[in-house]
Amino acid sequence: MGNAWVFPGQGSQKVGMAAGVLELPGAKARFEAASNLLGRDLLAICNGDADGDLSDLNDTRNTQPALFVVESLLVDGLKAQGRSANLVAGHSLGELVA
Repeated sequence: MGNAWVFPGQGSQKVGMAAGVLELPGAKARFEAASNLLGRDLLAICNGDADGDLSDLNDTRNTQPALFVVESLLVDGLKAQGRSANLVAGHSLGELVA
C-alpha cells in the first residue's frame, strides 16, 4: 500500500495552526523569510498575536502564505523522517505544495 499526501487550501486555516511545526528544523527561519517578504509578522498572525492592518489570518493575503509555509514545513518534516509519498494532491493553494 502506498502513501498519499493531501494538502488543503484556503478555508483550512486556524489560529494556532503553526504550533505543531515550530519545532521542525528551519521553521522559524522560514516564517521569518516569509514575514520579510510580506512586510508583516506571519507567525504572529498565525498565532493570533498580530495587531493592526493585515493582522487577520482569514485575510487571503495572510491565509495563503501561512498555509504554504505550514504545509511546506510538514513536507520537509516528513522527508526528514525518511518518508515519501506515492501520490500527492492539493486543493487550490495546496496544489503548490503538492
